[in-house]
Amino acid sequence: MKFVKFFAAFVVLVLFTMFATANTHTVPLYAFLKGQSLIGYVQQETTTNPIPSQLPVFLIVFLSFGLGFIVAWILNVSVNRSHKKNIKKLKKENREQNIELEKLRKLPATEGISSDHPSLPMSKEDSK
Repeated sequence: MKFVKFFAAFVVLVLFTMFATANTHTVPLYAFLKGQSLIGYVQQETTTNPIPSQLPVFLIVFLSFGLGFIVAWILNVSVNRSHKKNIKKLKKENREQNIELEKLRKLPATEGISSDHPSLPMSKEDSK
């Protein structure tokens, strides 16, 4: 199994390298830059520009994949926490029910119960 994982990682690394070397040209990025409007909102002019206006294609693609991976991981963590909470609750209920079952198993048999017990129906002999 380790060999398969290693081979898969090697193939992904080779594909990444091939994609990165084939797509080194830069693309203009128009997001939150000076003077660019974003849904009717115009940012004010600033002296520093935190995002470069030209980025390589492979960097944009892999940053978007990385951001998607992080978002999916965060969502998966929240789902796993809720599942673990439900599992813990069910285990507690199971433990309580097993304890109750063991207590019921230890109760004596009902053969020798007297007929004057209030929860039992009256037999024909008692009604006379």
